Amino acid sequence: MFSFVALALASALAVSAADLTVLVGDGGSLAFSPTQVTAQVGDTIHFEFRAKNHSVTQSTFASPCTLSAGGIDSGFQLVQPNATEFPSWSFTLNNASAPLWFHCAQTSPVVHCQAGMVFAVNPTADKSFNAFQANANGTSSGGAASGGAASTGVASGTGAAPLPSASGFSTSLGNPPSTSDPAAAASSTAAAPNGAVGGKVLNAAFNTRTLNQMYSFLPDELLKEILAPALQVPDDSFACTNGQSPFSNYNQTTSAYLLVCKDWLRVATPLLYSVVVLRSKAQMQALESAIKLTPILATFIKKLRVESGYCVSLSAILKGAKNLTDLCLSMEVYSSDNVSAICKSFAFIHPRRLIIYDLQSYRKGHQNQKAQQLVKTIQEYITKWDKLTTVVLPAWTYWRNQQKMEDFIAAISKSSSIEVVSVHFQYSYPSWFDSLVETPHLKKIILRDARSQDTTPFNKAISTRAKLKNIVFWDRDSEADDASKSETGGMPRKSVVPINWLQTFPDSVWINIFSYSLGLRELEHPYAKRAAPSCGVGHWRHLACVCKRFYGLVKPLSRHCISVQWEPELHHLASFLAQNKEAGKQVKTLLISSMFRHSNILAQSLNELLSFTPHLRCVSTLVRHGVCDIFDWQALSTLAQNAGPELLNLAIYLHRPPQSKSPDIFYQFTALRHIDFASSTSFSFNPTDIQKEGLPNIESITSKSTNNSFLAFLSCMDLPKLHQARFPEPAQSSGAITFLRKHGPKLQTLELGFLPGACVFDTCPNITVFELPSHNPGVTIADFFFSSHRHPLEILHIQGGGILGPVAEKEKLGYIGDLDLTNFTSLHHVKIDKCRWPTTEHEIKRSHWVAWAERLKESYGVDVVDSEGRKWVPRLRARSRK
Repeated sequence: MFSFVALALASALAVSAADLTVLVGDGGSLAFSPTQVTAQVGDTIHFEFRAKNHSVTQSTFASPCTLSAGGIDSGFQLVQPNATEFPSWSFTLNNASAPLWFHCAQTSPVVHCQAGMVFAVNPTADKSFNAFQANANGTSSGGAASGGAASTGVASGTGAAPLPSASGFSTSLGNPPSTSDPAAAASSTAAAPNGAVGGKVLNAAFNTRTLNQMYSFLPDELLKEILAPALQVPDDSFACTNGQSPFSNYNQTTSAYLLVCKDWLRVATPLLYSVVVLRSKAQMQALESAIKLTPILATFIKKLRVESGYCVSLSAILKGAKNLTDLCLSMEVYSSDNVSAICKSFAFIHPRRLIIYDLQSYRKGHQNQKAQQLVKTIQEYITKWDKLTTVVLPAWTYWRNQQKMEDFIAAISKSSSIEVVSVHFQYSYPSWFDSLVETPHLKKIILRDARSQDTTPFNKAISTRAKLKNIVFWDRDSEADDASKSETGGMPRKSVVPINWLQTFPDSVWINIFSYSLGLRELEHPYAKRAAPSCGVGHWRHLACVCKRFYGLVKPLSRHCISVQWEPELHHLASFLAQNKEAGKQVKTLLISSMFRHSNILAQSLNELLSFTPHLRCVSTLVRHGVCDIFDWQALSTLAQNAGPELLNLAIYLHRPPQSKSPDIFYQFTALRHIDFASSTSFSFNPTDIQKEGLPNIESITSKSTNNSFLAFLSCMDLPKLHQARFPEPAQSSGAITFLRKHGPKLQTLELGFLPGACVFDTCPNITVFELPSHNPGVTIADFFFSSHRHPLEILHIQGGGILGPVAEKEKLGYIGDLDLTNFTSLHHVKIDKCRWPTTEHEIKRSHWVAWAERLKESYGVDVVDSEGRKWVPRLRARSRK
């Protein structure tokens, strides 16, 4: 697909730069032909080695036969007798203000340089080629390429991958030549003086021979087959008429293929321009400029999709697109657009397929005068385009006014070439459908987003008319047929013959497969969103019924994770485990995912359940919304006594006991790594009696609505492995500041809301990820982002939940545009869950997200990314016409 990233490159190489060819040793002579050239900046000089074993080695006017310091060198290029393919080497000029001097460094059987085999680029009257050659005839050879390591500045020939260079362009290697001197294999790349394009300094072992081996010439036909899948746009995407545009994404452009080498540029350019998608005025203006510089680019265009930004530039594009076959036009026309030019340009094209769509159809659509003018002009040319065979109409039937659809049907009925019409499926039989069926030459009517099996008044009306049965087709029927063919490879379905491959895998492999298939690994993750297993009971049973071996493996796994969602389940589970104690030993994860309120009966059942599950590794009673306070002090004591040494993850809301409790119970959780604790329980302790080495394996702590005494208790311990802390509701975790003053330097990840008067980034100098919870009001947080020294923060995550609509976003998150990130030099990006990037040119102009993202990028080099990690990619800006 056409991309504007490559416009400048394609135009410059196609128009401005020149290719100059020099033959080396042609006919067995000791000479360059021609002996001198005049070149401009950006020109590429190609050397083709025709005979023997020569080199192109840079020297100076004063020392013609000596390799200049930092000079470029092709190395020896051996040409076999009777060869039909010749090695080549080239460089690109980036400074034409001073002449360049070269010689052949071969010294056997004679010194070629002294025999007059020299070459010049841009010689002057003061320093002419004849004077340079005379100097060479009177000197002795010194520092030839065969005498040491060659320093190749831009060693390359026609058609290989370009090396990075200061000028933005570089040279590339040609056919793999041979060399007579192994010393050339140690050559390295350095910036070449006196105007030769220098490249990035490469490793010494990355020499001319290595580069030559990386690339070999391929026929254009084969290159086209290789590049076509990456550059061509699927027709389903080009002709998309439903939902969001498939081209409104932020994926990496495919135009990078053009930068590989000139061969790829030559082959890829027609492929890249064969499908052009224009989404803004700026893109149209850029394409117009490219076509003016290189008119042949317009002839490559076969499919053109215009989504927005109608302007005068589109007229020039259509006039040059003589080979256009498919035209896709959006009805997203604004009053500021210019459609007059495109309406006049329709006379220069003769499309075979016309696609009209309006992504606003399901809402109000665009009904201004400019849109009406475009619609009327399209209807007029439908009757004039004599090659037009297919027309795709939008879902205009959702409008109250059906006149536009009827006008299009009337225009189609006047055409003598249209054979296929695609319309959006209707629930009821529309009044204009009879007129469409009577259209002359019409062979097929395609109903989009519909199936013949759908029971609707429309389908019933079609089933009662013989003529309609022959020409009406449902697109989803064809999709189902294609899917069926793809599953069977286009062959009739055959019964699957079972083979004895199940026995080849050991039980440990199958256990891992089943664990991931059943979602057990996700539930055991410390940061997983606690919920019921991702699969139902039916999935377990299906696996267990495959064979006896599967049954034996799945049965214990089915008990690894127990999810309780209803009160009766808890009672039945406790009774079952009391009778089957071996089953209780297989339980690893216990999830209670409903808002149970504390009661003595439920507490007793939970206590019994915990007494029969000694190998628990994960316990969670936290629900996404509301409170589940079924877990009381007795249950916590039972859990600590039976599973404390093995428990890894604990996430509970502890029912408040009537009296304060001692926190010594937590010492029994010696293996605990992650704790998510919420409770108003008051803990009483003497700080001098605290075991500082307690909870030695704790890695992350999440505190929600906790009493200040719990965080004070944690602040008295060392917690050597702690690296993450989360306080989603800091207003209800009053001990957060005390905790951070103790453990802040250990933390790498911190979730904390706005705390007035707290300098969090100085208290936690090593955090790399900082998250603002969704409960934060977000009004004065800009002052919260302060650090008195350079801070290593890398990621800032703003959740922003509960903020609805653009007005609320500007009010609650407006501080984003005012953030002072001067001392956050390591910050990579700011992730904002509420961020939604605009997809059209009209939306971009009004988007506050774009304004904030461009401000942070320009001021601090920090990207703003959305919840999916997509950053804002600046778009071309339209230039005003005088």
